Amino acid sequence: MRANPPRIRKDRPPRQTRGSLRHEGDRIRNQPPAICHGEPTFRGTRIRVADVLEQVEGGMAYGAIIEEWRYALTSDAIAEAVRMAREALVAYAPKLVSEPVIA
Repeated sequence: MRANPPRIRKDRPPRQTRGSLRHEGDRIRNQPPAICHGEPTFRGTRIRVADVLEQVEGGMAYGAIIEEWRYALTSDAIAEAVRMAREALVAYAPKLVSEPVIA
């Protein structure tokens, strides 16, 4: 007996996954407010991106960060978080600086 093919509804857009932040490889996602206060986390974990960026800012090597989080992260995921932070800085820098800085 043949199974019926899945029914596709054309009257509404496809269902979106939880969270709106989606980036290369889907390594980082926004969580609903009940999980990690809605802050971005690494996929499959409850490790907040902000916590890892703080460790990078403090000068920790990627290997040490991965070890501290019991190998739940990869160096690619950490690098993606750093790239996203850079993109956010570039996008919002004009709003953050009220006067131009003259070197």
